[in-house]
Amino acid sequence: MIKLIRGSLAKVFAGGVLISTFCLLTLITGCGSKKDLPERIRRLAETSDHSVIRIGIMGDARELGPSDVHDRSGRFLSNLINAGPLRLTPRGEFTPDLWKQFNVATDADGNLTVEGEWRDGIVWHDGVPVTLEDLQFTIDRLRDAQSNSPLTLLAKQVKNIESLDSGKKCRVTFTGTSRQYLHLLGSGLLPSHLLRSQKVGEEKIALLDGDEPGEIISGFAAPPASCAEMVNASQTGLIASSSQKSHIMDFTEIPVGAGAFRVVSRKLHSYLELAAGPIAASSMAANPASASKRVLIVFYQAPDELVSDIRKGHIDLAFLPSEFAQRLQELKIPGVRLVSSPNPSYLMLGFNTHKPPFDKLEVRRAIDFAINRKALAATFPYSGKILSGPPLGSDDLRNSFASRGYDLTRASELLSTAGVTDSNGDGRRELDGKALELTLFTNGDNFVRKQLCDQIADDLKKIGIFVTVEVRDWSQLINKTLPEGTWSMFLLGFHAPPDGNWINLWSSNTPIGVAASLSERLNFTGFSTQELDLALSAIDTLPEPSDIAARKDLVARTLYEQIPGVFLLQPLDYAVVSEGLTGFISDGDIFEQDVAAWERVPVASAGH
Repeated sequence: MIKLIRGSLAKVFAGGVLISTFCLLTLITGCGSKKDLPERIRRLAETSDHSVIRIGIMGDARELGPSDVHDRSGRFLSNLINAGPLRLTPRGEFTPDLWKQFNVATDADGNLTVEGEWRDGIVWHDGVPVTLEDLQFTIDRLRDAQSNSPLTLLAKQVKNIESLDSGKKCRVTFTGTSRQYLHLLGSGLLPSHLLRSQKVGEEKIALLDGDEPGEIISGFAAPPASCAEMVNASQTGLIASSSQKSHIMDFTEIPVGAGAFRVVSRKLHSYLELAAGPIAASSMAANPASASKRVLIVFYQAPDELVSDIRKGHIDLAFLPSEFAQRLQELKIPGVRLVSSPNPSYLMLGFNTHKPPFDKLEVRRAIDFAINRKALAATFPYSGKILSGPPLGSDDLRNSFASRGYDLTRASELLSTAGVTDSNGDGRRELDGKALELTLFTNGDNFVRKQLCDQIADDLKKIGIFVTVEVRDWSQLINKTLPEGTWSMFLLGFHAPPDGNWINLWSSNTPIGVAASLSERLNFTGFSTQELDLALSAIDTLPEPSDIAARKDLVARTLYEQIPGVFLLQPLDYAVVSEGLTGFISDGDIFEQDVAAWERVPVASAGH
């Protein structure tokens, strides 16, 4: 799906993301120290019991609801607890989750239909059965703007939901045929029996206070209206002591889901304890031994505490900021391996192709040659890959993208060919007899991006192009400055869907699920061709066309050759993985994992 993100707020378009900060994990100050863990949790963290999976995260994720705006580690945690009809795999594909199978088709009106068959016996973590009513309730909630969900625009495209085969199956019909709709079905469902009576965006839940200060346990889960009826807590399917006090919390902090794991206890900024749900989703259904599996997530503020626990063998997996991962690799800790995978994001210098001088391909090529990518990478605080072209298309095509390198001589030649010359020898190039002065915009709340802009301006000055760097408030930049089209260049980070569906990033048309105003399109460059639009439309279509791989290559080749923007850097995601952990998929998105399929085994027999 496509998001426009600034901080914890998002505006969703359904196919790629424009990001205000190029970070992989949000470090939150005030996180607890490992030494503050209760004795029960400490024993769990240090246990040799192989049914316990121990995960370390720098920072915390406060909201764990299925439709909340998450950073990548937050989404990982939410996916442990919540489940929808489908789920996203590490390789960017959708697979059944609460459904056991599904198929896509088009109806007589040419609209997409997704038909699925429910798994047997699926229940919420409080024991109440999951029904079609929950799917309808979830989509109705997401349609409401007060939900502040990144899925609202997609939910509004649902035409009909119908029960089939006496409730064993259901069919969802959408307006149009966009593959982006699968993201809606891949989002976790909301429990209608707990939330129906509550206002959208104000959902609460009553839980038990734990033995430790600030600890909440999910021994009781009910709407606040039922708090006075704790003696009837057994009706929820969970055990609770009537002598314990209840605690009213936002539902998103300890949600009742239908995913593979339920919340046992949580202390914000310290730990999150999970256990296998009543009826496990996805791979647990085929692995009964997983029914006793538990997951403990410990949140760290101090990197040295995380390193210490990795050394002691108390961590099976930890997600790491890239700058920390590089230092950890140098320690060469035995028994663990460092795994990296490309983050589905890229940093791009975009051109206004409707305005001189960037309406000329030679000028865009010249800028590409003039930028010192290696110097930019040295400033970039996150480990990443220097890009020669768009991170899209087949491996063979991407490997064929020749790096234009850093060549000031070639850049100067291209500018002269385009008629951008220094006629009076003052070191400033002119176009149509006037000194060429350009502006480069970025968002002012990202200091690193401002530094990168200054470096780009210095690079272009060496070829006689003088650039003024201007920063704008994020909202002003996205909703006013760029849509007005009077600018020259921008530097922004984009998060592109791993399935290669870049329609919302580069289409000249208003994509499915996007409001019609120009301010809500992400192709700010204005570049378009009919062939590009047709290829993007085909990639976005379900059922999937047989030549989809060729269409993706066409999009990638067009962007590489026509240079509506210079693709600069792609960050990497990192995780440290115990050699005793099996089932972790490292050749895909390391945050989109099926933890239910993980196994903790003795290191000697783990393999790699």
